[in-house]
Amino acid sequence: MKEGGRLTIWLSTLFVIIGWSAAIGAVHLFFARTRIPDAGLALALSVAIVQAVCIVVMLTALMAKKAVRARREARSAELRLRIAGNLASDVVAGRDRVRALRGYLAASRRDVEREIAAMAATLRGSSRERILELGREFGITSPEPEGRLEEVFAKAAGGNLLERAVAAEELEPHAQRLAEVQIPRALRSDDSSRVLAALEMLHAWKRSLPVPEVAMVLRHGDPRVRAAALRALPYSAPGGYETNVGHALRDSDPEVRRAAAETARKLRLEALLDGLVENLNDRDRSAALAAAFAVAVMPEGMGRLERVVASDDRFAAAVAFEALEKATIGRLHFS
Repeated sequence: MKEGGRLTIWLSTLFVIIGWSAAIGAVHLFFARTRIPDAGLALALSVAIVQAVCIVVMLTALMAKKAVRARREARSAELRLRIAGNLASDVVAGRDRVRALRGYLAASRRDVEREIAAMAATLRGSSRERILELGREFGITSPEPEGRLEEVFAKAAGGNLLERAVAAEELEPHAQRLAEVQIPRALRSDDSSRVLAALEMLHAWKRSLPVPEVAMVLRHGDPRVRAAALRALPYSAPGGYETNVGHALRDSDPEVRRAAAETARKLRLEALLDGLVENLNDRDRSAALAAAFAVAVMPEGMGRLERVVASDDRFAAAVAFEALEKATIGRLHFS
């Protein structure tokens, strides 16, 4: 953190402490002390009063902020629906809706930009060219939007987990286009952080996108990349699930084994049932539980878990029992 930023934080903290102390002192001097003879009790009452007032003010402000945000989001959703309708009329039906769209642009530039970006990501050919032309006319998209996407993607690859999550949300409307060029290019990179960012985006979008390059990084040297690739596997449709996930169940890294079990559970890979049961003995408890939860969703899984519970292996039995218990009460999907 830069020195100026650290100084700002310290000054803000100091001002809060001064304000807090001043409020307690004022309540004590002008209210509590005049009513309660015991100085200690009067001071305690002053602190309690100030705390209660602060809590009420904070809750009121939070509720007001939430109400304003909900109203703004509702208005934005309604506006975006009208914008989308006008864009469809102009682009698909060929009706000139530029004047109406300019009115929406004045009301909420951000909503118009988001709808144009979302529609551009789903269209091809002359329709896509028309939507990009509208964007250029309104000054909200560049003639070469791919450059902007690459810039955001590169920034996400070099950022921390929070920055990558924010970038994934920003780039989600362009997922289809990114899956054609930027994502495959990133997965072929020698930079592990770039590969990891691409895989995390595929997983965050949770959309079926044909990215066969995901299978290439399942044997990556970085275990974080292997785990992320396994979690992205259900959305990239490269095929060969049983072979790839079965190999990962025997990986040397516990996080990779856990990701493999989670993917087997998501895809209901019945062919891996024996391997998953074997992983109930995994000495990494999170990996063992992931395997048990995967076994529980298989057609023969409950019976296999019951047999493990009755076995002499206390560790595996405890793991199997937890999975059985959650499956029985219908809480397995929370795990």
